[in-house]
Amino acid sequence: MYVIFDSVTTKLVRLMRDGYWQDAKYKTEAAAKAGLTRLKDRNTSLGGQDLSNATIDTVENFDKVEKYEVVTNLMSGLPVRQRVNTPRSCDPSTETYWSL
Repeated sequence: MYVIFDSVTTKLVRLMRDGYWQDAKYKTEAAAKAGLTRLKDRNTSLGGQDLSNATIDTVENFDKVEKYEVVTNLMSGLPVRQRVNTPRSCDPSTETYWSL
């Protein structure tokens, strides 16, 4: 499995598939390269994501290089370390997490 991500921030590139925003994941490297080319051609439909630093790599290698961020827990005020690609519904610094 291959992913497209920003090499500086390590945030995954998101794209619209079947009416839902999803991570840009592909089964083969060739499919990922073709997907990146298509994304660069129609970048305006992606909410203006910056694809200048886009990189393709395997999921295993991406897991090794993905960066972490420190956020503040909304209820306790304590710092929490989490991956930069944590969904908002799983992020304790958001109201969405606490209202589910």
